[in-house]
Amino acid sequence: MKCTAVKMGINGEGIGYLDRKPVFIDQLLPSETALIEITEQTPRYSRARVVRRLTDSADRITPPCPMQPRCGGCPLMILTYRQQLRMKRRLVQEALRKYAGVMEEQVAPVIASSQQLGYRNQCKLPVRQQQGRLVSGLYEEGSQRFLPVSHCLIHDPQVEAMRHQILTILSEEGMTAFDAGTARGLRTLVVRGFDGHFQAALVTGRQTIASRVTDRLKTVSGLDCVMQNIHPDRRSRQLFSSEWKTLIGEDRLPVSLGSIQLRLSCASFFQLNRPQTLRMIELATSWLDPCQTLVEAYCGVGGISLMMKDKAKQIIGIENSREAVANAMENARLNGADNVKFLCGDAASMMKRLIRRQQIDALIVDPPRTGLDDAMIQSIQTCLPRQIVYISCNPATLGKNLKVLQKQYRIEKIQPFDLFPNTPHVETVVLLSHKKT
Repeated sequence: MKCTAVKMGINGEGIGYLDRKPVFIDQLLPSETALIEITEQTPRYSRARVVRRLTDSADRITPPCPMQPRCGGCPLMILTYRQQLRMKRRLVQEALRKYAGVMEEQVAPVIASSQQLGYRNQCKLPVRQQQGRLVSGLYEEGSQRFLPVSHCLIHDPQVEAMRHQILTILSEEGMTAFDAGTARGLRTLVVRGFDGHFQAALVTGRQTIASRVTDRLKTVSGLDCVMQNIHPDRRSRQLFSSEWKTLIGEDRLPVSLGSIQLRLSCASFFQLNRPQTLRMIELATSWLDPCQTLVEAYCGVGGISLMMKDKAKQIIGIENSREAVANAMENARLNGADNVKFLCGDAASMMKRLIRRQQIDALIVDPPRTGLDDAMIQSIQTCLPRQIVYISCNPATLGKNLKVLQKQYRIEKIQPFDLFPNTPHVETVVLLSHKKT
């Protein structure tokens, strides 16, 4: 049947309508018409694939990656970058209007990334055995079919080169891919790197990695750290288990973020697009007034808190991962940030403890995709900081949270950032001020 996409969905798919029911169509851009085949039917919506495209959008381009239609990782690579930015702004505008009644003009144009390719400083790809060699890749969109990735264009080229060097050595030394029956072998290879320095994590079953393997890996220039994560539970969907073993070097990777220096463990979260992350934090910092006490919830390894160390006499970061807090405390010492401290615990619970003892003047929140939960919203409504900077990776949950917060706060500024070109993901920074200030 024939269908025309009228807008773009949150996952980068085209959305059309058949008998007033939305149809989500991969690889179809707004204004394009195609012959489609329905692949899934539900009472509320359908999914479809393109059999043959009948018209092309003026904004369609040929993707530079030949695997783009199959892998699903970069659905917007078929779209000009200018139009990618416009569509991401529209996604933010629609979500904030729908959930929080925000006027579209309040959402600023998306700040573009300086790099559209080669921006990801980390790769984390599952591993399989093919023709006697280890290969890494991903699963084809909407299936369990493994798709080897010989070269990913959005990974930093140096990270890609390191990935291939490591896989070559592991293959030559007889290492095999994970076998669910024996719970042995290599499950996933994770590589992260900055400025010529790299760390790698080999996620394996329960096994000992031979010394000849580590001896070979030690010869790889720039590979400063190799960790083994022992993760034999084939049913787990978590990337890492809690069991680590150091194979080479120390589990810390140095990285600069503006004027501060960080050291990251293999398990630590760090934004994938470092230049754009720096611009985003610098803007958020410029929005905040100097104050007595600044709190950052969901602080991770402390990068934002440390970047803002001159904004308040006292800065407190809260994070529920003990390893991340230990990493953050180390980073504070590294930067001589005596006014910055970190607490381990649930963000809402720790906020409630803090406000029994002191006033919180400003708050930064950078929650997961699920947004702020009810307990965290209640904590904010109890302490009522003068300013809030909300950094969001999900426009829908941002909109839902803003709807509640608007009872006591004005939305001053909304600035989206493109941290992930060629994907539908968008980061949004919002400045809120208390209505009584």
